[in-house]
Amino acid sequence: MGSHVTAELVARGHAVVVLDSHLDQGRLDPTLPGVERVQGSVLDAPLLAALAARCDRIVHLGAIAGVHHYLERPVDVLDVNLLGTRTVLLTAHARGIPVLIASTSEAYGKNPATLREDGDTWLGPTTNARWCYAVSKLAGEHYAWGLAAQGLTVAATRYFNVYGPTLDAPGTGRVLSQFLGALQRGEPLRLVDGGHAVRCFCWVDDAVRATVDLALALEPGSAVSGRVFNIGNPEPVTMRRLAEIVVALADHAPGVEDVPGEVFFGHGFEDIPHRVPDVGAIAEALGVRPRVDLVEGVRRTLAHWGMLSPTPRALPRDPVPVVRPYYDADARLLDRFRGSLERGWTTNAGPQVQALEAECEAWLGVDRVVSVASGAAGLELALRALGRQGKAILPSFTYIATLNAVELAGLEPVFCDIDPSTWTMSTDHLARLLATHDDVAVVLPVCVYGVPPDLEGVAALTAPRGIDVVYDAAHALGTTTHGRRDTLATVTVYSLHATKLIPAIEGGLVVCADAALADAVAVRRAHGLTPDPLDAVVGQNAKLDELSAATARHALAHADEILARRAAYAGRLDEALRTAGFTLQHVPGGVVPNRVNHCARAPIDLATAGAVLDGHGVGWRRYFHPPLHLLRRVAPQPALPVTEAVHADLMCLPLHSRMTEATLARLEAAYADVGRTR
Repeated sequence: MGSHVTAELVARGHAVVVLDSHLDQGRLDPTLPGVERVQGSVLDAPLLAALAARCDRIVHLGAIAGVHHYLERPVDVLDVNLLGTRTVLLTAHARGIPVLIASTSEAYGKNPATLREDGDTWLGPTTNARWCYAVSKLAGEHYAWGLAAQGLTVAATRYFNVYGPTLDAPGTGRVLSQFLGALQRGEPLRLVDGGHAVRCFCWVDDAVRATVDLALALEPGSAVSGRVFNIGNPEPVTMRRLAEIVVALADHAPGVEDVPGEVFFGHGFEDIPHRVPDVGAIAEALGVRPRVDLVEGVRRTLAHWGMLSPTPRALPRDPVPVVRPYYDADARLLDRFRGSLERGWTTNAGPQVQALEAECEAWLGVDRVVSVASGAAGLELALRALGRQGKAILPSFTYIATLNAVELAGLEPVFCDIDPSTWTMSTDHLARLLATHDDVAVVLPVCVYGVPPDLEGVAALTAPRGIDVVYDAAHALGTTTHGRRDTLATVTVYSLHATKLIPAIEGGLVVCADAALADAVAVRRAHGLTPDPLDAVVGQNAKLDELSAATARHALAHADEILARRAAYAGRLDEALRTAGFTLQHVPGGVVPNRVNHCARAPIDLATAGAVLDGHGVGWRRYFHPPLHLLRRVAPQPALPVTEAVHADLMCLPLHSRMTEATLARLEAAYADVGRTR
């Protein structure tokens, strides 16, 4: 990093003094003009003072890094990283010059969340030398902020697996260089503990550009002063996938082999299963974003060392799934789990369930929320609590859970067609059905992909006849209509399934128009037991457990951020689909959908469009499939022409709560390819 940062500073017209304890082992181009090389240590305070007197800022990159060093040389690691950083900071403070210090992604320790700069640190015990590097870097950061309070202009970087041709020689240093060493030796690439750990890799030029931009922007009172910034590429990859990329590009016959971590690294090794940065802070502050994706960066690295095969193997692309839950588990969520488990109160309306219900009441703007084990259970409980008999009108274009709830509650299903533009219940067809069926007890409109049905129109048709409206709002949590999240239904049932905006893994919420009905649902979710057990009614075990409630609370706290990200992704992808000729779902005026699913009608036949997306590794599926009126168990049913036409060419496409630039660009390219196929 030092050699690349130096070269970049020279390229931008700056003179640089380089201090290195092993100049002969460095990678700095000796012919580079405008560079003075000094051999020495960051522990040498007089030397640092003499050099700092001639400079207007310091970029401190000196450290001892590498897992082997942490385990074998903990004292050296602590001395250089902690005391050296202290010496640099005191020197900068004494001279009154800005200093940028290099910290590390190791500062987050075992924190499994997508890592923001204000995220928690979670380290192992001090008796394990594995953590001495992280501790030394964290201590350096704390010292920096302490001196910042006394006037030092300072910022810190946390690097996430920077790589490139000259960072480590093959067989030394970090994982990619270890893989290169195996290539040189003709051996299998060794995967520690199966290679399931997830990391992100940042091409050196991207990291250097961010570092230099930050160093040059660092001035007293600047927007970057006193802050820490993640520097990396947020595209996650497993170590197994990284090895597969290397093997394919090098056409490496020995392939890979698994090895236990303690065999590879030695006693005391402790891996981090997941480490992915949020790099939004530096992008917002300086407009810096990574440009080189992993496959291209590995290709360049292999070419530098003469290991790129002239006939590389075809590299299967990681598929982009249609749905991908993100829980962003952090220390606070895991502490809630631990608290529930330690108390032994993991079900039966414990404190997490109580808190979730209260928080959802405030967020939805309603008086009462009853949590349940799933949205499907909520629908059935609501229908049973209503106690109505007769027919239930529901759209055929919905998930099978809607029909199951109707039939389990003893109601006869009548299927309604959908609007051709919103794909939600057609009020025109509903009016015709109500005119021909005298014994309709309930109507179940359905939210489709975050777009609500015309609930006002449904209410206008049902209210005069005393028909209850049970709104299947499984897709609706987070959608607003004219700024409101509440609805006009007798009962509204939301889903907290893993694929929904606010996931509880499994779970649901029931909102009732009156308190007595909410009480009836609450009784039925707990086996139907009433205060006097002799008055028990028919119920089921549909209670939400404490761990699921804690998971939902965690997501709810970040709901506004999730909604904003999904809206931004969907807006960009909508444009790509529209340009390619897809037909998008109409969103009525006043509605802000939650973008829980991303669906569109294909401009060509479904099989051809699907084949094109398959070729790009872009997932898709038919959803809802099949239309419920076509199920054999309810046959025969009248045809529903709009439902059948929409279903024939509708594709459910990827949209997640976190998506990288590379993934979005890949989707855009795939959709454009479908358009060209037209």
